[in-house]
Amino acid sequence: MKVREMIEMLEELLEEAGVEDAELRLAQQPNWPLAFTLREPTFCRGMVWLPEGYHPNDSPYAPRDAWEGGVVDEDEES
Repeated sequence: MKVREMIEMLEELLEEAGVEDAELRLAQQPNWPLAFTLREPTFCRGMVWLPEGYHPNDSPYAPRDAWEGGVVDEDEES
């Protein structure tokens, strides 16, 4: 995926969700879903890297819905 593609996808997602802005998190390994903040992107070896930061809240887990794509109904839990 290219940087511009990601920007377009994020802009479309915000519009679909009906919000102006939102926190950006990294969801890792769907079978044991972990959540991380993102650190400052780095351009290295011809690519943009998004390094993981820290666990964002008291819990290190990401919602399983994070792998669905699009807008997920917040009232439903998985």
